[in-house]
Amino acid sequence: MNGTFEEFLDALLAFESGWDRERYNAGIIQDWQLDTWAGGPVGDFFPNYSNWGDLSDAEWEAMAYRSMNTLGFVGYQFGEALLIDLGYYDDDLYYGNGAATNTWDGTWTGKNGVNSLEEFMTKEAQDVAIREAFGHNLSIIENGLSAAGRSLDDYLGTTVTYNSGGSEVAVTLTLTGILAAAHLRGPFGTLNLLLNGTSSNDEFGTSILQYVDQFGGHDAPEVYALIAYFQDRLTGDEGLGTPGDTPGDTPGDTPSGPDAGNGTAGVDAGSADVAIDWAWGTNDVVSNFDPSSDTIYIDWFNADHIDVSESNGNVVFSIPSNNQTTTLEGVSLSELSAANFTIRDDSAAQEILALVGQDSGGDTGGDTGGDTGGDTGGDTGGDTGGDTGGDTGGDTGGDTDSGGNDSDGVQDVVKITWDWGREETISDFAPSEDVLDFGAMAATGIGISEVDGDLHIEVLGNGGHKYILEDVQAEDLTLANLTAPGWNDDVLTGANGVIEKLAILGNDDLA
Repeated sequence: MNGTFEEFLDALLAFESGWDRERYNAGIIQDWQLDTWAGGPVGDFFPNYSNWGDLSDAEWEAMAYRSMNTLGFVGYQFGEALLIDLGYYDDDLYYGNGAATNTWDGTWTGKNGVNSLEEFMTKEAQDVAIREAFGHNLSIIENGLSAAGRSLDDYLGTTVTYNSGGSEVAVTLTLTGILAAAHLRGPFGTLNLLLNGTSSNDEFGTSILQYVDQFGGHDAPEVYALIAYFQDRLTGDEGLGTPGDTPGDTPGDTPSGPDAGNGTAGVDAGSADVAIDWAWGTNDVVSNFDPSSDTIYIDWFNADHIDVSESNGNVVFSIPSNNQTTTLEGVSLSELSAANFTIRDDSAAQEILALVGQDSGGDTGGDTGGDTGGDTGGDTGGDTGGDTGGDTGGDTGGDTDSGGNDSDGVQDVVKITWDWGREETISDFAPSEDVLDFGAMAATGIGISEVDGDLHIEVLGNGGHKYILEDVQAEDLTLANLTAPGWNDDVLTGANGVIEKLAILGNDDLA
């Protein structure tokens, strides 16, 4: 063993927060960086000190829990999305769901006595929350493996060779390595590694394999004990919505107020006629669904994970990143209503309920899923601050017309995100109205080229992940086609990099 579980937590906190005394003493981390993560120089916190090296070990540890990176991730690199999943926090607009950073302007639920960000930035709060996060992630991982006829026991202790960026990398799978990997890339990214051998990086290039190796081999509690730790501390406030009034927690309880936006069926996974939860590789067909009375429960999939469409007279719920579909035979979207649904995640509810009760006009799916963890899932990105993962492009407004670049009067948004190795061809991008959303992508993370009359947009260092805009050239685009939350922020410099690369390809208007 490489050490105790407490030593694993210490190592993870040091690396995630950046407050790594060993690297500081070696000159790898410097005072100006700690000033940034602390939110001010050492004198603001300790007036008698001239540099951070003057801190005692206890003071240094306290600052690690307060450390906040440029995207607003704190301590162990907790973000808003993960704390929503764990029941500490609630917000409608947060990082990974419309916000460019973690703004921490939502509502704290009071779980474990935490009523503010200040109260969360302590050892007492975060050492409990990180253990809850481990159990949360493990429960998803074990459910996903079980659906594939496997379990973590089949993997732990084995040495596996993966292809990472064209190189063969051998790692030994241990529980603490898996815990760290899921904290970086989320439970879905970790499942993808285990089931498909797919190695992925966060948005700053940190590999999931690095975490498996770097934090592996420590002593740890049993898997069931870590899951029980999480489950024993559930309060009913987990997920989005009004604290204490989460839809579906009490069978037969019809939600009202804000939660009514998640459907009014008032069912849970056990009482619903159709339950859509993590079930890797399954393709369920429901042939006798009655829209006038039957119910559907949708577990913790956010809008970036789940895609809803009408095809050949059937409604299809698909989770592409999980190779999973549920088909309601002979049912149309117009026949469904909020009364059929209990949907745990607000973003998924908003997407799905906007589609039901009206003619679909063909394929109505939103963005197709990827790895969230975090994501939303809570994967937090090492010392870099979080994996935004999640949605994997595609047209978002529910309009996926094909047939060239024809304008249809509806703006479609192609989200440029991280999804290892995926290649998407978009045949209907209309420069007159459609938009490329680069999210939090940094300039160095995007490659743009023209190949045989098509515009290729590649997410670099992500296994060849690219978007191909058919019959679109750089010169066709204007600033109106380019967007990203926070592009005017000094931290998020994606806009300049994209514009420069388009200009190099011959777009004189952007030069």
